[in-house]
Amino acid sequence: MSILTTIQHTFYRQALKSKRKTAIGDISKMNIAAAKNIAILFNAGNVDSNKIILKYAELLRSKGKNITVLAYIDEPKLPEGLGFDAFSKKEVNWAHVPKGNVVEQFIGKEYDILICLYTDKHSALDFLAEAPAAVLKAGFYKGEDSFQSDLMVHNKNGDFSKLLLQLDDALNKINK
Repeated sequence: MSILTTIQHTFYRQALKSKRKTAIGDISKMNIAAAKNIAILFNAGNVDSNKIILKYAELLRSKGKNITVLAYIDEPKLPEGLGFDAFSKKEVNWAHVPKGNVVEQFIGKEYDILICLYTDKHSALDFLAEAPAAVLKAGFYKGEDSFQSDLMVHNKNGDFSKLLLQLDDALNKINK
């Protein structure tokens, strides 16, 4: 690890320590049926995956859930008319810490379930997966050195739609 990487990691951890919140709630009683406020966090780099994620968010809304969606877009500027909240690489500082109004609003809310729908390790998204208060955090397994949620699914072939189906199935089955 280079000196710069070590310094970046130190500032990242300090920023996370100051932002991390603990949810008040009983994880043993939380499942998707009981959840009222659900957040979905994803990397908007793949148009096909974006459509699947937004369709899933609409499905949850149709079931009476309050859904908050936040995406990362790997561009210096956000495109017009996205239809969901997002932050760009311009809103990620040198220590890989996301910033800005949309990010602060996302971190400031409490969620019953935070669903992390990104398949690769991503420091800014990992920060946002850890920072907000959520009774249950769920996502995809991305390796030992990335954010570890309360519930993770792993699919070796990487088919995103199958991964999402696995995760949704697990969220529907737990604590019944």
